[in-house]
Amino acid sequence: MATPDPPDADELPRHVKIIATIGPASHDVATLTAMIGAGMDAARINCSHTPAERIPELVAAVRAAETAAGRHVAVLGDLAGPKLRIDGLDGPVELAAGDAVRIGAADAVRPPDAADRAAGIWFRVPAPELIASCAVGDTVLLADGEVSVEVRAVEADQLRGVVTTPGAIGPRKGVHVPGIDLAGSAITEADRRSIAVGLEAGIDVFAVSFVQHPSDVATARELIGDRALIIAKIERASAVDEIDGILELADGMMVARGDLGVELPLEEVPGIQKDLVYRSLMERKIPVVATEMLESMITSARPTRAEVSDVANAALDGASAVMLSAETAMGAHPVATVATMDRILRHVEHHRRYAGSLLATQAARFASRAVDAPLIDSTSWGAPLADAATELAPRVGAAAIVLITETGRTARLLAAARPECPIVAACFSETVVRRLCLSWGVVPVIIEAEGSRSDLRHRAAAAAGRVIGGDGGVVVVLSGPVGDHLRFDDLRVMLVDGRGAVIPHA
Repeated sequence: MATPDPPDADELPRHVKIIATIGPASHDVATLTAMIGAGMDAARINCSHTPAERIPELVAAVRAAETAAGRHVAVLGDLAGPKLRIDGLDGPVELAAGDAVRIGAADAVRPPDAADRAAGIWFRVPAPELIASCAVGDTVLLADGEVSVEVRAVEADQLRGVVTTPGAIGPRKGVHVPGIDLAGSAITEADRRSIAVGLEAGIDVFAVSFVQHPSDVATARELIGDRALIIAKIERASAVDEIDGILELADGMMVARGDLGVELPLEEVPGIQKDLVYRSLMERKIPVVATEMLESMITSARPTRAEVSDVANAALDGASAVMLSAETAMGAHPVATVATMDRILRHVEHHRRYAGSLLATQAARFASRAVDAPLIDSTSWGAPLADAATELAPRVGAAAIVLITETGRTARLLAAARPECPIVAACFSETVVRRLCLSWGVVPVIIEAEGSRSDLRHRAAAAAGRVIGGDGGVVVVLSGPVGDHLRFDDLRVMLVDGRGAVIPHA
């Protein structure tokens, strides 16, 4: 089968997806519509800064924007988790080296008096267990590691310390003590409220913050069920150590490099990123890379060269999605930032080393499958079909792999197989389409569910023809077992043209 001339790079579906955080700079429908047009695949609601009662309003704005843009996007609710944050400050405070600092428990018996304030800067942290866990000589990191305080004294309801690394702190800025894991679940009462409201509003994916153990993901699954995907955010050393158990229960994981880089030495984070993405791919899950990817574009119209390389390297590592945080939530150029990330990803995906990384991923996964235990439940036909389609597509010169999927699960398995051509997922509902917006290489479309299996194949192949925009062959996958045997007619090659018409062939 002849391979058609490829469309221009800008017309091809992009494999790596873009998650953009919405906030004061981008929560209006007009800006969100422009961001979708620029390449946003998922809108992130940061529940750390968004009260639960505002979630429906933001979800509605995203839905209105996707209607205006003519393209579905996912909504990701990023749960706040048990992160410690500064309380008791009215505004930003600049700390100089040597300044005295007092950190009180949120439920301290007495509020600070004039003598306390005169003796140094005072603020609260809503975790009395932090006070109890600290010892003289420990380092307390403020503002996500920008400022450090050495503990000089531990009292019943407060810590006394001295600033060793100066900088600015402010209300709601993060507080962290490396090496200390506080007891309790990663799911707080506030998170439970966000989940309940978010599910009702139609959130497609939840990111669980500060996961420490698989049990944290299990708790989230009990609350969410199959009503949304679950991404485990890896921000603690304990989560890195228990990544296999976490991935077994989650739909994917996020390398949240901000807090991870506070918990662990910064120089270790790049290697950990590569290891976590690799493990996620081997387990056929969704790997996301996040934090400070285009940080300079909060104020600048152009990123730094190092930031461009960072985005490109995340794609080369095998990330399914990359995430923008403050760049689009409060930055001066939210639409331009998404467009910039889109250009970087498109360019790297057409570099010869990217194709090599896909082949390396396929080889590693097949080797792992051959030597180790099966990566998924052996009763599922999704993984064998995904592997077969991945191997068949280049042999027949297919321009796309077309998957007919009811739940999206087999499409995610196929995405993890990293085929070299686009994946067109023919779905029966908007819910499944939106959940697939985070899956690498997947272009989700809706088709009618009525009719015979042959009708479904033709509709799916026609949709793929419109996506690839030219005459060519597609591999069509329709999964389902009959007894103990695979339906061999579930994997076949079809010819389509750019108008979506199926071309008869022998």
